[in-house]
Amino acid sequence: MREVIPGVLWIGNAHDARDVKGVLACGIGVVIDLAIEETPVQFPRDLVYCRFPLLDGEGNSPALLQSAIDTTANFVNAKQPTLVACSGGMSRSPIIVSAVLASIESHELNAAVKRVMATGPCDFSPGLWNDVQKLLNRRRPSSASRLNLMVIRSNAPSRTVAFHKMLGMDFREEQHGSGPVHWAAELDGIVLEIYPAKSADEVDVTTRLGFVVKDAASVLNTLRLSDIEIISDLKQTKWGLRAVVRDSDGRSVELLQRDSDS
Repeated sequence: MREVIPGVLWIGNAHDARDVKGVLACGIGVVIDLAIEETPVQFPRDLVYCRFPLLDGEGNSPALLQSAIDTTANFVNAKQPTLVACSGGMSRSPIIVSAVLASIESHELNAAVKRVMATGPCDFSPGLWNDVQKLLNRRRPSSASRLNLMVIRSNAPSRTVAFHKMLGMDFREEQHGSGPVHWAAELDGIVLEIYPAKSADEVDVTTRLGFVVKDAASVLNTLRLSDIEIISDLKQTKWGLRAVVRDSDGRSVELLQRDSDS
């Protein structure tokens, strides 16, 4: 088995799913079985077992695919330790888990796939992969355009990068041609770039940024220990648990923990 979300979500194969002692030893309370060719598993009564017999290729009904994705997402959202398994653990389970991550974390599907593939080898069936892509595309609201790039300038870019790293962002140093060295991070298909300002006038402190975080209290505590100014402490709002801080350039940055992530 390989962990995708520590303590919450695993990918496995038929052997993993049928190793009842191993499943229980990991604290797993939900098993999602996707292998049509495998026999059902007998688990203790207090373990949830859901079987969605998927073909490893085209021909699965959209309703069955949707049910497998939605059921898994519901358990993961509730932070129930969940194993998703198929015969080899290489195609059906990583495809469904990628779709689950795209659904619950608002990732682009390709970004979710990269995250899953980083945990171990995959060998996607083209037919199943295409069917899942079509299914998710039908659910995604159409839009004439979407935001894919945001650039901010900083008088102290190293401090601004360090601030955003405390929010969980992973930056890489870049330079395009003879242009200035800058830092970039990708969030759900949106690239945030931090450039050094040539003068104080280039820094727009009226720009307000907002980020959805998994654990607002933990992030806020990390920022507080780093002497980041807290403009508005955590409080419950109709959007979720919310706080506002100020970055090193003076911009207001909103942190939001949605109620569904609590």
